[in-house]
Amino acid sequence: MPLLNPLSIPNVAVVFFCAIASVAAQSPPPTPTPSVVYAVQNADAITDFRANARPVHAMVDRMIEAVTGQSDVAKAWSSLVAPNDKIGIKISATGGEIFTTHHEVVDAIVDGLAAAGHSRHAIIVWDRSLDGIKEAGYQTGSEGYQLKAIRPRDGYDPKAVYSAPLLGKLIWGDLEYRGDLGKREPLSDTENTSSVSHFQRDHQNY
Repeated sequence: MPLLNPLSIPNVAVVFFCAIASVAAQSPPPTPTPSVVYAVQNADAITDFRANARPVHAMVDRMIEAVTGQSDVAKAWSSLVAPNDKIGIKISATGGEIFTTHHEVVDAIVDGLAAAGHSRHAIIVWDRSLDGIKEAGYQTGSEGYQLKAIRPRDGYDPKAVYSAPLLGKLIWGDLEYRGDLGKREPLSDTENTSSVSHFQRDHQNY
């Protein structure tokens, strides 16, 4: 009759789990840093899908004061943006009347920045395309700030890139987009896809 191994499988399991418990006890997981989420509501802000400027403006002011801990709008924005900073406000501008970023929100932000001493004309409000801003109520040339789109191909900096682990489909206007795929045999199954994105050029260099 063979001798029993004193370090049987159950014992190995016990030792294994004890080792894990010992390591865990020595290296506790880091405590996650708590986050603070601010929200502001006003039932009068939207009527029949249209934004009402006065309550929207008041909501933006209350939010920035709460986030910065300031009781004055100008001081609140000054605590976030220095006088010599170049300011760009990214909006979603292709959603037409309903889904484009409400210009009342943008106006409230620009008013706050102007109260903090920034020139309205130096502030750039931008998106990849501005196709939907007219329907959303933006008045090009009379807003007081600059409305800018990214110029197709030339608006992207070929040297300023960042990469992602997944491939994304390039669309018309991207720096590396190929518009002739329907006219000739594609070189590969992944042509017109890329894991690299390009930052836009400085708007002042357009």
